[in-house]
Amino acid sequence: MSTLMLQFQLAPSRCKIDTILYNSYAENDLRKVILFKKNTDGSYTVKGSYDGSYAGAFFNGIATDEQYLILAECNARMGLIEKASSNLNTLLIKRIATASFIPKHFTSNAEALDEILKERRKEMIVRGLRWSDIRRLRKEPNYSPILKRKLGNKIFELLPNDKRYNTLIPTKIIQSSNLTQNDR
Repeated sequence: MSTLMLQFQLAPSRCKIDTILYNSYAENDLRKVILFKKNTDGSYTVKGSYDGSYAGAFFNGIATDEQYLILAECNARMGLIEKASSNLNTLLIKRIATASFIPKHFTSNAEALDEILKERRKEMIVRGLRWSDIRRLRKEPNYSPILKRKLGNKIFELLPNDKRYNTLIPTKIIQSSNLTQNDR
């Protein structure tokens, strides 16, 4: 596929955002206004790339926001709840309207991790990270989504332990090595 074709398919005007994701942003969340544009059909698209342009070339490198979320998640998993909330609040104070920002305080690791992963989903929009997040979290019952897509009248589902999560190893590699093909 040509680069031009790929850019066209991923152009902001073509990337419709899941309404469940869009509705997960609070009214006072600045990302709701900054990141999204409402279409005439009522759906939402991403306004543009990470740098604010409308070129269709989305940013996919590591940035400060992701570092804060990784740090917060690690601290929550290690039971360092106060550090996890501090890490998350450092990010959120720049995402929520100043007059209505209320710092997060957690009472358990599970509560902290749940909120951090929700914020990660909202913050890492069109950054090329969702699939790897779904794959790494699919073994955790509380965070393993069932992916559903409707095409025409047919609904497709990908369950957390489905073999279709496995990527096939290229045939040339299988033929030139002693590797066994991933079960799929």
